[in-house]
Amino acid sequence: MVFNASDVTGVATRVGARLKAQGWDVGSPGAGRPAQNNSIVMYRADFDDEARSLAGGLALPTSAVVALDTAVVSPGDADLAVIVGDELAERVG
Repeated sequence: MVFNASDVTGVATRVGARLKAQGWDVGSPGAGRPAQNNSIVMYRADFDDEARSLAGGLALPTSAVVALDTAVVSPGDADLAVIVGDELAERVG
């Protein structure tokens, strides 16, 4: 699941399409989030390797990979969640 935490409208959909083209199973974009500068990839327990791989596919640093905090996002039954910040939104457009 991809969430938009930037001021760029539709960027979660575009990032989701990019991930889908890389072979990831991507659901519908999640609800918008408060704006933040840095993007993060959150993962459920035992999905840290996949999260690092996904982050690499988006050219995000490994420091962007963090354990899922359901107080921050509620990704439903998704094992990974991407929160698109301003820096990734600027690159994706």
